[in-house]
Amino acid sequence: MFSKRKLSQYLIICAATSFLSGCATQSFKSQIERSDEDLLSDESFMRYNSLRLEKNDNSKLNFISEATRACHQNKIKKGTLILEENTEKNKSNPEFWNSLGTCYLLDSDYNKAKFYYQLGLEALSQNKNIKNSSNIEAMIKNNLGLIMLKNKRINEAFDAFQEANKLSPQFHTPLFNMAQIYMEYYQNEKAIEILEKLKEKNHKDIDVLYSLAVLYQRTGNLNKSYAAVSNININYLNRADIVGVYALNLYQNKELEKAKIILEKRTYAEEFNTRNKMLLELINDAIKAQKN
Repeated sequence: MFSKRKLSQYLIICAATSFLSGCATQSFKSQIERSDEDLLSDESFMRYNSLRLEKNDNSKLNFISEATRACHQNKIKKGTLILEENTEKNKSNPEFWNSLGTCYLLDSDYNKAKFYYQLGLEALSQNKNIKNSSNIEAMIKNNLGLIMLKNKRINEAFDAFQEANKLSPQFHTPLFNMAQIYMEYYQNEKAIEILEKLKEKNHKDIDVLYSLAVLYQRTGNLNKSYAAVSNININYLNRADIVGVYALNLYQNKELEKAKIILEKRTYAEEFNTRNKMLLELINDAIKAQKN
């Protein structure tokens, strides 16, 4: 279905917590400050920024959630130590293995992550009475999908996300992940169909709106692209991936000076620098042409 190439925009992860149970996605600097702008806020810590992570009440976290949060704060040793201290009592707990796998996944140790995710699936298969077993299996399958992406096994990754979606249709992340693969491989209409459904769940989500803005640009629906990027909270328009799409929409809408100003004021990540500089040159040329 999909040829092998680098997935440049999104890394996908799922992590179980006590009061946040499910999956999440992380894009280029996609930490989000407010839960109402994060469709996946009830499913994981992944898109929490540091402030949101610190605000979580420790009294509400069991040791698995506490460890998972520590790993999301890049305190991998702390998180894994919390989990390892509880190994003996949790060998049959799939959420325990999922959390340990997630810590190693966040540390880019994909072999260990896969090993612990597989232990989670084994624990599920050996205990048919585990509460919410389909939800837990969906989380683990989604995480394994990320490892497959890292190994450039795109079709298998897509199948893992699809299976996760079938196991737990109420989780948004597997669908979002499928949309990102469709988007990367220019199956634009399929991606749009999924993302529009997700937008109905949360019309403020930053990455859903950004993705739709890009896709509608590709398909020539400039009005919808402009509407999507205009609905992104202004505080996120300085994100290096978003600013270029925003400026392009302003350029196409003949708002040249505004487009010029936002590009000149932004500091870009290296991967987006060339694109945004080329766009700024194009805008400057258009402004000069207007004056002549």
